[in-house]
Amino acid sequence: MRTPKTLKIAEIQARHIAVDWESLGYNITRCHTFNVTICYHYFRGHNENKADCLDMDPKAPQHVVDHLPPYTNVSLKMILTNPEGRKESEETIIQTDEDVPGPVPAKSLKGTPFEDKIFLNWKEPLDPNGIITQYEVSYSSIRSFDPAVLVAGPPQTVSKVWNSTHHVFSHLHPGTTYKFFIRASTVKGFGPATAINVTTNISASSVTYHLYTMMTHEDDVNGMFRILIAEDNCLACAYQIVVEELHPHRTKRETGTMECYQVPVTYQNALSGGSPYYFAAELPPGNLPEPAPFTVGDNRTYQGFWNPPLAPRKGYNIYFQAMSSVEKETKTQCVRIATKGEYCSRSKQNLDKISKAHFSSLYSPESCPCEQLENWKKLVSMDSSVESTLVASNEVSCSSRKLMPK
Repeated sequence: MRTPKTLKIAEIQARHIAVDWESLGYNITRCHTFNVTICYHYFRGHNENKADCLDMDPKAPQHVVDHLPPYTNVSLKMILTNPEGRKESEETIIQTDEDVPGPVPAKSLKGTPFEDKIFLNWKEPLDPNGIITQYEVSYSSIRSFDPAVLVAGPPQTVSKVWNSTHHVFSHLHPGTTYKFFIRASTVKGFGPATAINVTTNISASSVTYHLYTMMTHEDDVNGMFRILIAEDNCLACAYQIVVEELHPHRTKRETGTMECYQVPVTYQNALSGGSPYYFAAELPPGNLPEPAPFTVGDNRTYQGFWNPPLAPRKGYNIYFQAMSSVEKETKTQCVRIATKGEYCSRSKQNLDKISKAHFSSLYSPESCPCEQLENWKKLVSMDSSVESTLVASNEVSCSSRKLMPK
């Protein structure tokens, strides 16, 4: 029996190879009874390898070796056997064609959210099935905690070059869930997409408030602050009024570097535990249909927090907090809005209905209201909503205590 010639390659596809060989006459087989076997083996990444032999029909015009991996070198040889023995052809090494790639691994797809952007990471498909030419990422918003965000818009698409492994998606809405689809491509086209949902962080609460000051008489028992709260872009907000008692030996909290009060403390617990602050009120979440006034020291209870009268001889810092809570994320914005100190207090008229914006621009915290009489008059001329009767004409006197905004 003579050794058969090398196999001929009739067709190469991504997942099969068609072969044929020379006519096997008696001059080659030396026997009327013989068998033809095609043996092949291949190696590829991820420690995958395979070797197998297939019995062929000697009379068939073409023979197909299928179930092969794309873009892989495959070694093939023919084995001719008869009762006298066996002969093998030389090995032929053929690379299968490219195919569309497999999906991007779901475990590699990670989104890191920020308030207005998402950082998306991925890795190459485990089965690239060829040379990756590009990645395509499409995304759209699917739901939002902000009712003002439209989530029915068309998806947007970003194309990335073949070696990309990340992208930053900017100009997104806070507190909004985006669905991302990513797929890879070879010269044969795009493979299946892998999906992931990522929710942007909620933004720090942004609220609008105004401070009403109520100048009290010396013989008044209670000092009070009146605050006008108006919501502006605050997702699932709870509003908190925090009162901090001033002590001469305690370090002053700086407004620009201060941390918000994350742990709620009732007035009773503050007294027993020596806490320097207490929550005077927590107002429940929800949109405010209109500005709502609130008085610090009105002796009422809000969501389990007692709002006791302020002691006339003590100094206080008043903080206003807006806390947004969405799923497992909480953001708090806080600002010191007023200080009740022992400087100047007495007025024959309530200087009421003065907004924080006007108050801070016209009123110097280092001086008493009586020294700012001309500024009060300017305020009346600037803002018609402030009644002129609220300005005590040349009769505002300074005393030992005052309420002043920060």
